[in-house]
Amino acid sequence: MAAKIDILLAPAGSGKTDFLLSEYRAAHLSAAKQQQLTSILWLTPTRRSQQFIIDSLLDDTLPVCFAPNVFTFEQFAEEILR
Repeated sequence: MAAKIDILLAPAGSGKTDFLLSEYRAAHLSAAKQQQLTSILWLTPTRRSQQFIIDSLLDDTLPVCFAPNVFTFEQFAEEILR
């Protein structure tokens, strides 16, 4: 199965993060409605940006998420090696 890769390019402050948060929420909700385990992953370079993404992820459309799968590159590498 070939992977699909989309690249989102836009200037700073243009709403990329808000767009990606919306897409991420929708993917989690879709998986939950179908009662499927999710393979959704968000990689981010720093713990600070990781915490920002996790804090921003929950809203009225996604009030709870037990496994957001938001990792720093380092955490993801450690998880793979385990």
